[in-house]
Amino acid sequence: DSVQKQSLQLINKAIAEYDTYLASNDSDEVRVDRAIAQFYAGDQTGAVEALKAVTDRSPDYANGWLKLGMIDRSCKRGTAEGN
Repeated sequence: DSVQKQSLQLINKAIAEYDTYLASNDSDEVRVDRAIAQFYAGDQTGAVEALKAVTDRSPDYANGWLKLGMIDRSCKRGTAEGN
């Protein structure tokens, strides 16, 4: 579907821009945003790993924990619905 293809292209563009930013700056906020983009691009495992890295590195960063929990819940719902 062309709408899905266009959406994925836009998400991948965002991921590339996050990577460009992170190459010269360090930001938990940007790392979390990038992980969310990964999730929406279909890379659930990569998104979870990225968020776990953020929470390991910055255990007091609440947004990292929130997004990790949201993705974890979403993944488990998908598995439960698939059975």
